[in-house]
Amino acid sequence: MLTKRKTAGIRVPDHLICTTIVEKLGNPVITTSATMPDGKIIQDPSLIHDFFRPNVDIVIHGGSVSGRPSSVISLISDIPEVIREGAGDVSIFE
Repeated sequence: MLTKRKTAGIRVPDHLICTTIVEKLGNPVITTSATMPDGKIIQDPSLIHDFFRPNVDIVIHGGSVSGRPSSVISLISDIPEVIREGAGDVSIFE
């Protein structure tokens, strides 16, 4: 689902598969979280494939994910603002 925001987020993954793909490509990858319409995170890669089958070419099965969303920090203004605390240390922004 797209929003009307005029900003973009940058995610820095801490997962060997993700970091290896980015390293081999030599550039960042644009992606989104795999969530159901109600916002629930899909944790099982085979369910991701089943649900998004018509819209994706490949799903890499790297095991189940924790289901904990990423932390989100807004850097739009001069003072960083923690939007959501999740996976990832946000203490330096508080």
